[in-house]
This record gives sequence, structure tokens and C-alpha cells, in this order.
Amino acid sequence: ERSRGLGDVYKRQVQRYGKLDVKTRVLVTMASSLAQQAAATYEMTLRAALANGVAPVAVREVLYQAVPYVGMAKVVDYIALTNDFLMKNILSNNRYPQR
Repeated sequence: ERSRGLGDVYKRQVQRYGKLDVKTRVLVTMASSLAQQAAATYEMTLRAALANGVAPVAVREVLYQAVPYVGMAKVVDYIALTNDFLMKNILSNNRYPQR
């Protein structure tokens, strides 16, 4: 019930009145997922980011900027996850834009 309520708030208020563009919103969500160590959410958001035109270099920038805030020990697994994802989805079949 609570999850549904938050979803309703998101749809009614954030999407309607929020000033962030989709790319920025996805990058913020990625950073938040990383900080919370939510790997499944991070990977889902990574897929959404690339599908919405976020450049791989911007994804990597999120990782690098997270180091001083959450620590290298927490970021290192996400660097590996991101590299694996990019190798499978970009280099193998050019599904997402490079820039």
C-alpha cells in the first residue's frame, strides 16, 4: 500500500511539476541506488539511462563522483557491473549511443 502511495505521489507531483529532465533524473536515481548498494535497481536504471540517451561517459562520471561520498570499496563493484553491462550491450551490438 505504501509503495502504491509513493508511486501515486510520483506520478501526480514529481513527473508533472518536476524540473529535472529525464537524463538528469535517471543519473540521480543511479547515484542513489549506488549509495544504497541496490545493485538490481542500479542495473535497471543503467539500462533506462542508456535507452534514454545518457552517454556511457556520463554513467562512468556518476561512479567516479560517488567515490568520495560512499567510498571506493562500495563503488568498485558497480564499476565492474557497469563495465560488464556496457561490454555486453554496447560493444557487442551497438544498441546504445556512444556519446
